[in-house]
Amino acid sequence: MTLTGEARHTVNRESRFSGRNHRFVTLTGEARHTVNRESRFSGRNHRFVTLVPHGRPGRRRGHAVCLAAFVPDEPEIVTDGEGHHEQLADHADLDLSYEAVGPDRAGAVAELGRRVAGAADVLTGPGVTVRSRRLWVRTEWRGKRERGCRAGERIALTITDLTVLERVLAALLRTEPAQVDGPHWTLEDPSPAARVAQRRAVDDARARAEGYADALGMRLGPLRSLTDGGSAPRAMAMRAMSAPAGEPDVQDLGLEPEPVRVTARCTTTWSLVGA
Repeated sequence: MTLTGEARHTVNRESRFSGRNHRFVTLTGEARHTVNRESRFSGRNHRFVTLVPHGRPGRRRGHAVCLAAFVPDEPEIVTDGEGHHEQLADHADLDLSYEAVGPDRAGAVAELGRRVAGAADVLTGPGVTVRSRRLWVRTEWRGKRERGCRAGERIALTITDLTVLERVLAALLRTEPAQVDGPHWTLEDPSPAARVAQRRAVDDARARAEGYADALGMRLGPLRSLTDGGSAPRAMAMRAMSAPAGEPDVQDLGLEPEPVRVTARCTTTWSLVGA
């Protein structure tokens, strides 16, 4: 290949990029010189098509930016694929918060401590894992005057034994938290579901490519590349609820484990061959 053009700087020393079935090399070149031996591109089924040096004549010497492109000798097609798989949840996440007010920070935090202490036995009970606890304290204002302080704590839980979910939730509601959010259904190990979803995503991408190949009167060749678009579990969750007055009864809330949907996406590149 021959690269020509006015360059105002020696292009950086030899740098290389290697990829599947091809590699291109950007090498040195002096201004106003045709580069042959020192600039080369080799790769199966590819060829260089252009190189454009940038620079204005008559100006002081500066950097030259070279833009290059390659074109495959064989046609190819790029398709996206998406796959789903549902698996019954085996864990549940709960988020709850407590709040208390007091004449000052110490009083608000002390009152908050008494309220949270009522949930201590539940938080340390079997089948319950505390993921995080976060405390906050702020001054309450009415206009420009201080009106005491408010303190709160947010607690994130994971129920690892779903047979205790109703009992745990009822016990927590009896401690009168300011808010309860959940359950959010999850999987302890989403990897098996993700693998099924990935296979379905590849099958989807292949089917799309085969459809286009058939429409063009061609056949689908081997896979050239695949890019992972990620796998994301998604589950239904109950709306946030405020703690009810009196003895809570959660049996009518329908807290049965729900399926968790795992989604996988990919982008594939296939070669096309004549029919």
